[in-house]
Amino acid sequence: MRLVVDTDTGIDDALALILLASLPNVTLEHVTTTHGNCTTEASTANARLVLDTCGRSSVPVTGGLSAPLVGELSTAWFVHGHDGLGDCGVAPPPGPPAPPGSTAVEALLSLANAHAGELDLLCLGPLTNIGAALRIEPTLLDAFRSVTVMGGAGPVLPPDFPDPTLGVGDPNTYHDPEAARLLAASGATNVTLVGLDVTMSAIAGSHHLDRMAAASTPHGRLADRISRFYVDFYEKNHGFRALALHDPIAACVAAGVDIAATCVEGSPVVTDDPGDERLLLAEGSGMRALSSCDAELAAEALTSALER
Repeated sequence: MRLVVDTDTGIDDALALILLASLPNVTLEHVTTTHGNCTTEASTANARLVLDTCGRSSVPVTGGLSAPLVGELSTAWFVHGHDGLGDCGVAPPPGPPAPPGSTAVEALLSLANAHAGELDLLCLGPLTNIGAALRIEPTLLDAFRSVTVMGGAGPVLPPDFPDPTLGVGDPNTYHDPEAARLLAASGATNVTLVGLDVTMSAIAGSHHLDRMAAASTPHGRLADRISRFYVDFYEKNHGFRALALHDPIAACVAAGVDIAATCVEGSPVVTDDPGDERLLLAEGSGMRALSSCDAELAAEALTSALER
C-alpha cells in the first residue's frame, strides 16, 4: 500500500504516523499538513519530527493551508498543547507557511494526477486541503484507491439518543465545515468515515500505558512523552485515565490492520448547527462509516509498533 496522509499533527496523529511507519505493507508516499490540533505550521514541523524519529526522513512533508476555507482558525491546544505535542519540550519551532502554489493542495492534485489508482489517502485532520483541492478538481477523490477520513459518524441518531462522543462532537468537521460539505458533495464512493461515535470508547488502558512507558525505541520514548498531556486531559475531562485511539484507529482502517472493524453505509450530510457541525450518514448510499471495532486489537497494534 502506498499511502498519502493529510494530518494536523497533534498527539494521536503522531501515534498514527508511528504506527503506519512500523507496518511492512505500508509505504508512506507523502505527508501533507493542516490546522486543527495546532497551527498548520506547527503541524508541518511536528510531522517532520515524527517521521525522522521513525527513520522515515525520506518521506516528503508539505504544509497546507493555514486557515479553514470559511471562518476563523481555531486550534485544540487544550487537548494537544499549544505546540501540538503536549508542550513537553520535544516539538520543533513552527516553520514558515508553505509558499503559494506549492502547498499541500497542489501536492494532492499532483499526486492524484501522476498516480491515479495507485495511492490510498488518509485524512486525520480538518479537510481544508482536500476541500480546496476539490474546488479545483471535483473528481480528486476518485483518483485514490481508498479514502479514509477521521471524522464524521454513523447513522443519524434520534434526538433523545445519548451522544456517543460524550459531548466532543466531530472536531475535524467543525474546524472546517465548508471543506466537509465539499467532501460530502463530491459523489465519491470510496470514502470510509471513522468517527468519534466509535473511537471515543476505544481506548488503550493502563496495561498499554505501562508498555508505552517501558518502550526503549526512539519512537516509543517520543510517544510516551507526548502522550502524558493527552492522558491527563482525558482523565480530567472524562474521568478515566487512558489513551484515546482516535487517529490510530483511522490508521488501522486505512492500512487494513485487523481490528475487527464493521461499517455501515449511507448518504453523507453535514449538520448546520454553528460550532457543532457534524458529518453524518443519512439513509441512502454513497459512503461508509465505521460502526464498531475491537479497541484491544487497536491498542495492541499501536503498542507493538512502539516496541519494534
